[in-house]
Parts: sequence; structure tokens; C-alpha cells
Amino acid sequence: MKTVTKSSIFVTLFGHIFLLFREKAVLLTLKSNEEIEMKKLPILFLLLLAIATLPRCSSPSENTLLVAADSLLLKNELDSAGQILSVMRNSLTSEQERAYWQLLNGIFLYKTKKDDIKDSIFDFPIRHYQENDNKRKLALAQIYKGSVQLREKEYAKAAVTLKESEKTANESADEEAIMRIHIILGVLNGETGITWRHWIMQGNH
Repeated sequence: MKTVTKSSIFVTLFGHIFLLFREKAVLLTLKSNEEIEMKKLPILFLLLLAIATLPRCSSPSENTLLVAADSLLLKNELDSAGQILSVMRNSLTSEQERAYWQLLNGIFLYKTKKDDIKDSIFDFPIRHYQENDNKRKLALAQIYKGSVQLREKEYAKAAVTLKESEKTANESADEEAIMRIHIILGVLNGETGITWRHWIMQGNH
């Protein structure tokens, strides 16, 4: 992985700021040729916040703001992450960006406890990351798909999905993901009083 330079960050952010102004996501009104009234100021603030929240290492081909939203979700700063995802909804230019956005949006909906979230929201990211061999994001998508299934009390499906995510995480030696999966499987065992192995057998029939 290459380190993202400050210049590349500013170039990317400037491009997105330009798009936001062009799409009227941020409205400016001139007053008396001197004063500028800025509406939707939080959006501009979030664009600047993206620099501060950006992880030190990232693929140079990844969308900077989506990486920032990922970081904010990890910190459970849900309002800020949600605003970035809302702004980016109509600015996605590739399958890679759409898969990443849908993964993050699914996580956002899960964390904000939206009742209408379906496990199928993670199907496109899972398929994309399987085809493009991104183990970290694939495991993340599988973990949240399994978590949605667990919340919906679809225990057999949840057990199968979570064990698939464990296999993915093991392949990339993602210890943090593996620990998270084991915690969720423990919740499954405690909630049902039956081990996940039983549910795996049910799910495979």
C-alpha cells in the first residue's frame, strides 16, 4: 500500500468540493458584495474533517471521502459519517466506489438501528470483493450481513454467514475481525441457548 500524500488528499477534496458546489449541495448567497452566507456549512466542515480522519495508509485508487466515512463509522461518529455518505450518493463513478459506498451505507444503517435494513444490502459488496480479492472488506461485509440476520433472528443463516466471514478473516490473518466474529457467535449461542454448530447444520440443509 502506498501512503496517501497531503497534496493528493487536497486535490481529491478540491474536486469533491467543486462537484458539491456545481450540484448545489452547498448554496452560497452574496450579501452587499461583502458578506457570504453559507448554508449547509456542516457539509463543508465534513470535507475538511476528512483530512483529519483519513487513515495513514490507503489505496491511491480509493475515494478519499469514502475512506474518511469508513474511519468515522469505525469511531461510531455516525452523524458525520451519514452526512458524507448522503453527499456521496450521487457522485459515485465506478463499481469499486459503488461497492464501497454500499458497504459503508449498510454498516451505517445497521449501527443506526434502521428497522428496514435487509441483509441483501451487503450482497453486492460481497460479490464485488470476492471477485476483486479484497479480504478485509469482504470479511467486513460478511460480518455485518450475519449481524443483520442475527438481529432478524434468522439464526441458521447468521451462523453460516459468520463462519464464512471467519474463513475470510483467517485467510487474511485479520485478528480484529476474527475476534469480532467470535463475539457475535457467542451472542448467537447465548440468545438461542444452542451452539452455532447446530445452526450451521440447520443452515446447510
